[in-house]
Amino acid sequence: MLDIENLSPAHLSITRFIWGSNGDIASNGMLKMLAFITSGNTKYLNSAISDLNYLLGMNALGRSFVTGIGYNSPKNIHHRISATDNVVDPVPGILVGGPNPFHSLFSLADTFDLSYPATCYVDNTGSYSTNGVSLSYNAPLIFLSWTLSER
Repeated sequence: MLDIENLSPAHLSITRFIWGSNGDIASNGMLKMLAFITSGNTKYLNSAISDLNYLLGMNALGRSFVTGIGYNSPKNIHHRISATDNVVDPVPGILVGGPNPFHSLFSLADTFDLSYPATCYVDNTGSYSTNGVSLSYNAPLIFLSWTLSER
């Protein structure tokens, strides 16, 4: 993972943005924290911090991918409770799937520059492929956030 990150201009340990790319980043961050906890090697800690920073807004879009956290966080997530609870803002603290050039709103394809897959994100309730939520994205985010807060 660190070799991939070292070659990435965005310092990410993923090589492509696909469905649930933010979940992949959170999972990688979780694994790096486990590597740091077991080895004490700070290169894993620093890399995990970069992963969390990406999810919270240090990315090509300059936006947080966690509802209610940071600048320009998602407002229209594909989450039934948030969409139907008669509250304007979504439930806070939920990580959305993230950039995906193979998005579900094909009518919006002309709004994306597919040569920059890290920018292929739309904050739209109907975009389940970029703005959907999943336990498999959010559990690693919770672990990553918690373990970093304990350092």
